[in-house]
Amino acid sequence: MKLDLIKHVVAELAEPLADARVSKIYQPAPEIILFKLWNGRETLRLLLSAEVQKSRLHLTDRTWPNPHIPPRFCQLLRARITRIDSISVVNDDRIVQLECQGKQGS
Repeated sequence: MKLDLIKHVVAELAEPLADARVSKIYQPAPEIILFKLWNGRETLRLLLSAEVQKSRLHLTDRTWPNPHIPPRFCQLLRARITRIDSISVVNDDRIVQLECQGKQGS
């Protein structure tokens, strides 16, 4: 993804993701994380993909089959993340930062 497109996507996601509560986190594939969120108005699904040929970040309506036992990384995310505070681009680079809160407020 080019930097301009990443900035545009982040700007578009900033408002709906601000202070969104994390309902569930899924990891349907090793390179894909799916956050199910509630922002006070609607349920959202945020897809984060680190796939080499298809890296992407966007809202989706699609659902994926998930393993019966979540992978360890997914379990870690579920245990630690309860809310997404904000999303931003880091230092005009192709890095997207999600500011999150955990159960202890950190």
